[in-house]
Amino acid sequence: MGTVLDFFARNGTEDRGRAPELLIELFFTSNDNLFQPLRGVHNSLDLDAPGVAVRAFPVEDYRAEFAAYLWCEYPQRAAETSALMTALRRRRPS
Repeated sequence: MGTVLDFFARNGTEDRGRAPELLIELFFTSNDNLFQPLRGVHNSLDLDAPGVAVRAFPVEDYRAEFAAYLWCEYPQRAAETSALMTALRRRRPS
């Protein structure tokens, strides 16, 4: 969660950086031939195992739309974002 809070804290600065990404990897432990086409080492652990991955991140083609959504060009989103950030800060471990 620190990455998300850090991203929002840098908003409006030159060191804004990239938006956080989401990576979900599922590794299958079965040696069943059904999973063999999914075998590979291109995962975050460099592990030779069958599995799948989903990666979510904002793409450059939608930079303006992403910025408008995050940086609250709409008044309702400003209140929602403020409430969300307050809630996240309360949960942040010290």
